[in-house]
Amino acid sequence: NDVTLRVVDVGVVGEDTFQGGNVISSPSKLVDGTRNFCKESAMSSEQCKQCIQIGKNYLKEVVAETKSKVVVLGEVGIGNTTSSSALIAALTSRPPEQICGGGAFATRELQESAVAKKISIVKKALSLHFAAGNDGVCADNVSAVDAIEKLGGAEIASMVGAMLQASELDLAILVDGFIVTAAALVAVSMDPRVCRVLFFASRSAESGQGMALEKIKAISRANDIPYDETPALSMGLRMGEATAGLLAVNLLRSSAAVLSSMATIQEILS
Repeated sequence: NDVTLRVVDVGVVGEDTFQGGNVISSPSKLVDGTRNFCKESAMSSEQCKQCIQIGKNYLKEVVAETKSKVVVLGEVGIGNTTSSSALIAALTSRPPEQICGGGAFATRELQESAVAKKISIVKKALSLHFAAGNDGVCADNVSAVDAIEKLGGAEIASMVGAMLQASELDLAILVDGFIVTAAALVAVSMDPRVCRVLFFASRSAESGQGMALEKIKAISRANDIPYDETPALSMGLRMGEATAGLLAVNLLRSSAAVLSSMATIQEILS
């Protein structure tokens, strides 16, 4: 589908780096990864800013190189539906039970005990950082910057930076799925103008995505910014890695062609 691929390592633990081909390590990556958000902040304020800046810088670099008009954002992470669920719970003031699902493992036999453990972990983190009650519900004044710093992860923060930069460049963003939607919620909470460049590729099987989309819609309306929260695809994907975003690329191309190049009835009949 004629898409240029770039994979940027922002938080793989270790000093080893990837350099060459489509996979590179940022020189500013978090070599020690993020920390246990049930015990302390996932990142320091400086580390969080560092990851956001990585996303901004690489987005700007790739666009300058490829002259792209659309960017598809995806991620590779282990356990990052938990971080995403915590972020969405913090920024929507919804109970974790309504947000947490089985993640990638729900494609196999889903163990309810695993989901219950995820809910417990998210509640513990929200209680530690935002004084959430026993139900895990946060007050409605949690700041997006505070949330991403305390809950992580590095890859989500970098996607937030990429979205903020894309908005500055008036560049369309294809949002991949649950985890990238969490990043979109953070970015929109930081700068509502990001709403206008978002195109959601896929309706996630994770119920938390719907909560995030509702919150983004509320932010767009409060700021009188046009926004369509309806995902293009609904295929029950639980894959991440920009899979749905790449599937939606040709839909976006076709839609643009219809709007810009399709003949009118009058033109056909003349």
